[in-house]
Amino acid sequence: MKRRLLSLTSAFRMLHFLLKCETAVSWEEERQPTPYPNSFRIPFFTNVSDDSDDRATVSGMLYYDWTIRSQRVDHGAGSYECVHFYNALDEPCSLFFTPSGMYRVLPDNNKTTLPCCLDLPGVGAPAPTWAESANGSYHGMVYEEYSERLAYQWTFNQVDSRNLVVDRSSAFHTALEVAEGSYTGRPLTFTFPGRAQGRQDYHFTVELMYIGPLAKSIFDLPDNCARTLCQDSSTLG
Repeated sequence: MKRRLLSLTSAFRMLHFLLKCETAVSWEEERQPTPYPNSFRIPFFTNVSDDSDDRATVSGMLYYDWTIRSQRVDHGAGSYECVHFYNALDEPCSLFFTPSGMYRVLPDNNKTTLPCCLDLPGVGAPAPTWAESANGSYHGMVYEEYSERLAYQWTFNQVDSRNLVVDRSSAFHTALEVAEGSYTGRPLTFTFPGRAQGRQDYHFTVELMYIGPLAKSIFDLPDNCARTLCQDSSTLG
């Protein structure tokens, strides 16, 4: 019921948000997204459906190191990403964004496809300033209901509305970052356009974000990785 009913605390936070909006200064209209730190890790949840309270969330972890132009995203078993794109129904999956492209990694016991291969050539780690460089539309301060936090919001890349539910945030890539307190500027939510209805979106656990050097071995591809294009290469849609 978390996504449908606001607790008393949430109601007070919503009131606080409305009061803040009334006193917002004009420079907020041109606010730019906060760049990523050069190196960090942050846990997140997916499978947070827009339309169902019954869907169990799935945990994941994002690792990022711009000094080696690398990003790794680990998705837990049952996540929308693993099931929808890689047919890994009860298995975790990992995505390695490297200078040569994105590799997808499945467990060795997956007999239907290569356990590791190049899925999306040329799709590497985003630069720390990716959000600012994308020239998104700034929408000011919003109340993000899942985390019950105030957030700054930007939207990117409007897509063909014929494939989407009308007047839904799923028509855009959306980035939200924390707008108050000691975690201000940390990534809070990243959404994907399409038919997933929120299940593919990343809901970051900002209080557990670690900023600092990471072991380079985190970004090493498995020894059994085929440096060839996956035969069942996915798409971005």
